[in-house]
Amino acid sequence: MISNAERIAKEYQQEIKRGNILHLDCPYEKIIEIYREVKKRFESIGWKEESNKLIDSIRYYKEKKLRKIESKKID
Repeated sequence: MISNAERIAKEYQQEIKRGNILHLDCPYEKIIEIYREVKKRFESIGWKEESNKLIDSIRYYKEKKLRKIESKKID
């Protein structure tokens, strides 16, 4: 699941670099949901340390999502 989230983010960034940003939906909410689900699964099997590491990834994509929203307001 984590590799899927990273793949989605990478593909999105590649499309932005190609100039296709107007035709893309921002995937950050989906990526955040994937990380939250993995975090819950880790917690359910007692992997608290691994679960806590995912909090940084969730914060990172939340910040990117907020920046994307703010940049749309500026435009």
